[in-house]
Amino acid sequence: MRAFRNLRFRAKALPISAVFLVPLALLATLFTQVRLETIDTTELERRGVAYVKEATPLLLKVAELRRLSLRNASGSPVADTSEARKALDAQLAVVEALDKSEGATLGTSDALARVRAALQGLAPASEGLMSVYASHVKLSSAMYDVISAAADGSGLTPDPELDTYYLMDASVVVLPRLIDEAARMHALSVAVASSGQNGDIAAIEINRLDAMVDERSGVLTGDAAKVAGAHPDAKAKLDRQPWPRRWSNCVAWPPTAQAAAARKRPTSCWPLATRPSRPGKPCRPT
Repeated sequence: MRAFRNLRFRAKALPISAVFLVPLALLATLFTQVRLETIDTTELERRGVAYVKEATPLLLKVAELRRLSLRNASGSPVADTSEARKALDAQLAVVEALDKSEGATLGTSDALARVRAALQGLAPASEGLMSVYASHVKLSSAMYDVISAAADGSGLTPDPELDTYYLMDASVVVLPRLIDEAARMHALSVAVASSGQNGDIAAIEINRLDAMVDERSGVLTGDAAKVAGAHPDAKAKLDRQPWPRRWSNCVAWPPTAQAAAARKRPTSCWPLATRPSRPGKPCRPT
């Protein structure tokens, strides 16, 4: 201690300053690490968004091919599915090219391989309406898995920010399935009405899809309300109202068992057409 007192001020200041610099350097290091981790996390999320942006349109291509395939299986005038299949294959090729660079990081490669397998395993019209429908449901489910894998692998799913979490949930989880399930309900209803067959089985599936669409529309409305609550300036851009039931232009189809027999359409084909309706127009899915 006596020796330290005998030192000049400059000699004392150097070790004292060094001691103070140690915690400052530690704090700076920790701050830099946190910032770099945030940058890496954000970059990974951006890669996930880019992947989902290319994968989600596949559901629309799948829905169009499904609609035409069910039409062919229902006995209606044969529809050409070649253009729909080409469009689906083209979009799938885009996703597969993206998966070559991102699949290992996002963990989407196995799910995408199941999409290709489901596409190759689509049932032909000769196997019957419900077999065609079931094979297309398998394809849609495989697409859900791809989108979910991209969201999970990129860190989009466990988003710590409340507003962006609900925005992610609406755009990545809820909305794609809602659109696909509504399209499935429409395509199956039209196909069964045209064929006059499989009414009992289709009624169960249509009712199930109807319940799922109802549930998802409620979740979507709630997500939009959460985002609007965090960002008041976005309220005008977000539809936060519950989805209305658009059956006002329908009546129960067929109206009687006798009419059903005459038209060769089972009464169970249209279990959803039991809502308030306007007389004079037969119920058709829209």
